Amino acid sequence: MNPHAKVHTLHHSCVSQGLEQGTDLSEIQHLLGHVSL
Repeated sequence: MNPHAKVHTLHHSCVSQGLEQGTDLSEIQHLLGHVSL
């Protein structure tokens, strides 16, 4: 499997789980180091 694909999958899982638990989207954005989503 492509290493980039593994990282993308991990990020997606992290975001999905955070949103399901009610984490504020701006907090998830900050944790992942994104300026925008």
